[in-house]
Amino acid sequence: MKLSKIALTVIVAAAVATPALRTIAADSAKDSGPYLTLDAGVNIMQDANTVDSSGKTGKAKFDTGWRVGLMGGYNINKYVGVELETGFIDNGLKDSDRWIGTIPMLGNVVFRYENASGFVPYIGVGAGGAYSMVQGGGGDDQSDFVFAYQAKAGVAYEITPCMAVDIGYKFFGTADEKFGGTKVKDIYAHFIGLSFTFKF
Repeated sequence: MKLSKIALTVIVAAAVATPALRTIAADSAKDSGPYLTLDAGVNIMQDANTVDSSGKTGKAKFDTGWRVGLMGGYNINKYVGVELETGFIDNGLKDSDRWIGTIPMLGNVVFRYENASGFVPYIGVGAGGAYSMVQGGGGDDQSDFVFAYQAKAGVAYEITPCMAVDIGYKFFGTADEKFGGTKVKDIYAHFIGLSFTFKF
């Protein structure tokens, strides 16, 4: 008799819980999935310290430039996503025809807070590498590949369940870079721009 009551209780509990579990699974599926993000905006590089082959120190100063990016990611749930990012960063050297271009290759983790308002604040961190090149001005072209990292934050607005637009900020830095006989240290950049995200 006890076993039949237990069995009946389990069956009733399963029958009651099944619709709720299906709803949770559906919501989870809706909040997860792949996405593609395109961004573009202004890139401001801080003055960097330089050391030449003789040990003489100096400063590298940069004009305001631009940055474009492409991110392919996957939302694990409504709060966390992971993504791969690349793109191109361009800044000219002040009072020079030479410029520095950088291709970031980063893996990011993004934390966001989805809510009923449609505005979704987010923060993220990333790490990987950066391929940088100095070109133009009649000088020898130089390049280097080093460790890179970034932090980002912003607010997105969901236009539709599958599309969002946001304004965001990125702090980007790299390890010391060497171009010819000159080492460039303390390389930091600040990006402010707009992005569009498409969910699949």
